[in-house]
Amino acid sequence: MPFNAEFFARQLKVKRAEMGWNQNELAEASGVSLGTVARYEMCATKPSFETICDLADALECSTDDFWERNERKAS
Repeated sequence: MPFNAEFFARQLKVKRAEMGWNQNELAEASGVSLGTVARYEMCATKPSFETICDLADALECSTDDFWERNERKAS
């Protein structure tokens, strides 16, 4: 399943909003810099899997929430 940066950016914003956090609060909670959080949300850069784990931990969600799934039709 390929990584979709646009989907990740949308989900990151949604999950951050669900926590009631601004970008700075997410940066502090996850250990990721504020500038990096902003670049992720603008699709300017892609995170490493380790960073996705750090963000998911801070946002109290699964890393699966950041991957877009395409349903496959049964043959």
